[in-house]
Amino acid sequence: MGKEIWRKRLAYVRDQWCAYPAPERFPRTRKFWLVTGLITLAVICFCIFYISYMGARHVAFQTNAEDFGIMDQSIWNTAHGNLLHDTICNILNDTNCASPNGYVRFAIHLEPILFPISWLYLIWSDPRILFVVQTVIVALGAYPAYWLARLRLRNEWLAGAFALLYLIYPASYRLRRQISMR
Repeated sequence: MGKEIWRKRLAYVRDQWCAYPAPERFPRTRKFWLVTGLITLAVICFCIFYISYMGARHVAFQTNAEDFGIMDQSIWNTAHGNLLHDTICNILNDTNCASPNGYVRFAIHLEPILFPISWLYLIWSDPRILFVVQTVIVALGAYPAYWLARLRLRNEWLAGAFALLYLIYPASYRLRRQISMR
């Protein structure tokens, strides 16, 4: 009896929040695997293009020390035993500069994701690894976009179009470019 009352109350709260009901399971047919393969091909092309593009920009000295250099130095120092130490600082107008010896990034940001990224520097100690990680993470977002669209639209091809739109969305390109330009 008590479980039934709670179910009714939760259903009432769900209805008041206008939450979607759980979708019915959608079978994985050949069409699903074909569209998933096409999305995988698009993700690979996306990664190859942006990794090579951002790497070429870096080699041509078109990346900036303000954000990219700070992240690179902090991660490199972490990989080599000096936890998140940073010395890139504009002492004229940056209030984070406590001393000429630099500061620890935890003083201004909590970024625990930098620890596993620093392990990648043990494999390839190059700042371009940050472009690779960033591009792969952004590109992998096409799969959840596909899965969510597929559940709601109940159509693989239309859901695949949403995944492709995610990959070519200009604002995400601008965001990636701004991150590397800072």
